[in-house]
Amino acid sequence: MMKRKSIVVIGVLVSICILLHSMPALALRTSIFFHGFPIAAFTTEIQEYEPYSPLDKKLLQEENTKLYRLTPPPVEKSTKGHLYTWKVSKKVFIYVASYYGEG
Repeated sequence: MMKRKSIVVIGVLVSICILLHSMPALALRTSIFFHGFPIAAFTTEIQEYEPYSPLDKKLLQEENTKLYRLTPPPVEKSTKGHLYTWKVSKKVFIYVASYYGEG
């Protein structure tokens, strides 16, 4: 009985994780949330961003990655830096997002 409950709980957690990474915008909002910016995760506007450099464009295409800009961006407390640009990569059937920099 206890083993069955554990399997159900694990199944629900895995399903939620897959759901939160099923689309680029959801993966990006989830990453922003877990980076410590819960309000920005729900309120910021997300726009796809095209890098200017042909080298960057080629690298992003090879990695199956797109860049996104946030408006207004979250502000890191320790450095007071604005976290504008984030990248979202597709890995098999899920998306993974992380901070990219000032691309």
